[in-house]
Amino acid sequence: YNISLIYKLGREVSDENKIAILEKAIISIVKRHEILRTLIKEDESGESYQAVQALEELSIKIERQQVKNKKALNQELSKRVNYMAEKLSNW
Repeated sequence: YNISLIYKLGREVSDENKIAILEKAIISIVKRHEILRTLIKEDESGESYQAVQALEELSIKIERQQVKNKKALNQELSKRVNYMAEKLSNW
């Protein structure tokens, strides 16, 4: 499953530190749980198999996107979700 998330972070920490803390937390979770790095692939004969991505292959980066209103937010989310779905289907 591809699950898109939105986080609103508190004001106690600077923006750059918030992103760094969130990035480290997500990477730590992904390192511990192989299932978050597991893909279901298909071989030449059409048989499905699991493939676990090595940590070195991962590129986890938090992107910031500012939007002006809820409509723009929904459009941006739709664009991002569709991008990930297309990327995963080509993997």
